[in-house]
Amino acid sequence: MSKTLTDILYVFSSSTLAKFIGAFAAFILPIILEPANYGVWITLLLVITYAPIAALGTVETLLKQYPYFIGKQEYAEAKRLENSVFSSILLSAVLLTIAGLLSYLAILNFSLSAYGLHILIMFLTSSICIISSFFYYRIMARQYFKGASYIDFARAISSLVFLVSFSLIWQLKGAVFGFFFFSETLICIFSVILSYRICGSIDFNWNYQLMSSAVRIGFPITIAFWILSLQISADRIVSMAMLGNTQTGFYGLGATFVSTIILIPAAVNRVLYPKISYGIGRNADQETILNLVLLPVRALSIVIPVLIGILIFVLPSIYHMIFPKYLPGLVSAQILLVGSFCICFIGNGTNYLIASDKQKTLVCFAVMSLAANYLLAISAVNLGWGIEGIALSTGISLFLLTVLIWLSAFRKMGFAISEVLVTMFNLYTPMILMCSLLLLFYLVMPFSFNDPGISSFLYAGCFVLLYTLAIFVIPPFRYLVINLYKSFKKSFRKSELYA
Repeated sequence: MSKTLTDILYVFSSSTLAKFIGAFAAFILPIILEPANYGVWITLLLVITYAPIAALGTVETLLKQYPYFIGKQEYAEAKRLENSVFSSILLSAVLLTIAGLLSYLAILNFSLSAYGLHILIMFLTSSICIISSFFYYRIMARQYFKGASYIDFARAISSLVFLVSFSLIWQLKGAVFGFFFFSETLICIFSVILSYRICGSIDFNWNYQLMSSAVRIGFPITIAFWILSLQISADRIVSMAMLGNTQTGFYGLGATFVSTIILIPAAVNRVLYPKISYGIGRNADQETILNLVLLPVRALSIVIPVLIGILIFVLPSIYHMIFPKYLPGLVSAQILLVGSFCICFIGNGTNYLIASDKQKTLVCFAVMSLAANYLLAISAVNLGWGIEGIALSTGISLFLLTVLIWLSAFRKMGFAISEVLVTMFNLYTPMILMCSLLLLFYLVMPFSFNDPGISSFLYAGCFVLLYTLAIFVIPPFRYLVINLYKSFKKSFRKSELYA
């Protein structure tokens, strides 16, 4: 079996276990907290989301350039890069701590003063996270995916133990303090120890030229990721600003369900990013790069709709049995799940554009999608569509983003216009089938989307049966699966390039 596929399967199986534990913590938190406090919590988490920009892209440079240098067999250059990035990360952590103190002092006299200490703690947490992320991606850059999975698993266990237990005792304040003092601090210590055991020691290197070079390469990448983070979290920002804590809490639970769908593509993207950079560094042939970039996405496009369909139909039962306080957010969660198909497509196209030094193009695409998301979300709220309209605007803007990314990637790969159109159609054909089946269910049995009984599992089973029959019986879908199988079979016959 292909070593690449083996890595993907290993990362997926181990990280899925970790994510399952983490998902349990994520789903139990809204049960512990009231919707208003849960809305504040997911808003505070945005500090963690946006804080990595303080590193100015140096970690992204490490993950992109280290495999590239190893592929070119420039080992000394790879080591110098690693040392300079480590030094810049320590400086960034200090700057984040200072920013947290200034933020705390700045809001003392405003309405947010009640959350001043919470915000300070989240900034301190982000300082710890940015250090641990360096050692995590140091392991990833060497393609030691087992080590990275150990960290993921440890983080999930830590969150389950400390985040949940502290929340039970002290509610929102307990969640914030448990997240910092115990969970992330322990993970940072564990990441450092594991990194030293796997990768060896690391030195300081305050060479200004090396650090500025790392920033010059990585800053456009981190800006792209930052804008993508804004894109993915724009819905919660609009909801918090225009609809308040409670509605954001209703909406946020749906976003948590979406995070379960993206487990598979997340594992694929984590494995393939350094492999793509390594392959480009070794001047791998176009077919090899194409197999790394496109084949996994084609496979995901067929599998993901099954997971989405199942979850859409069983979600009413889950909400009624486990999250009755969040029932007003059920429809928005189902809409978000449909849009999650697009989220699953972003990663590997982004990997290829970054590895091909097209990060500035990626920034432009992200800005366009972000602007569309904000405009559509604000318009939806003004029209009275509430969180359901915000969910719809998120799906539309993500669809726009994936189309732009893959159009650019295919053109970079040298595809002709006709090939681009055919390949794009093949990628989105399973999504068209999924949406068509969901529409059919809505027209024939509209109650199936809000049935909390045992029959919801029957609807899910019918959806899977119809989808599977369409894939293997209707000619366009059957040909897609056959061609995909042949491509994978041909790829596995080739000798493995990557250690």
